[in-house]
Amino acid sequence: MTTSIADTSFIVSLVNPRDPDHALVARTARTLRTTPWLPSSALAEICFVLSGRIGRSAATVFVDLAGQGSTSFALLEPNLADYRRTAEIMTKYGDSGLDFVDAVIVAVAERLNIGTILTLDHRHFGVVRPRHRGAFELLPAPE
Repeated sequence: MTTSIADTSFIVSLVNPRDPDHALVARTARTLRTTPWLPSSALAEICFVLSGRIGRSAATVFVDLAGQGSTSFALLEPNLADYRRTAEIMTKYGDSGLDFVDAVIVAVAERLNIGTILTLDHRHFGVVRPRHRGAFELLPAPE
């Protein structure tokens, strides 16, 4: 079974039925055979985006569900080595616009040998060449 790791864009679209990519993301989520990972460092970014797009109450509900384990992802704590690798990735891909959360996702994916990233952000993740494979599989694929 393929394990995946989720990006902010995927989670925000999944929990926001008014998002233009919601149907595509929801279809992708239904095809997953395993629960995707989500680094805990992405929670602040997800809440920021949800608050701006839907409202603060959406972010509050999201955090409450995450705290109960009632979500479609499993929280994962990056370790110290992941953060050191994150800094290397941010340095290497800094000109591409790859941000902190994106770099954490790459670092954790490398450590756990994860090849699939759930994201709408193909522009940033598409340029990354991870240590453990030639490129990431990015889902959902553009329609």
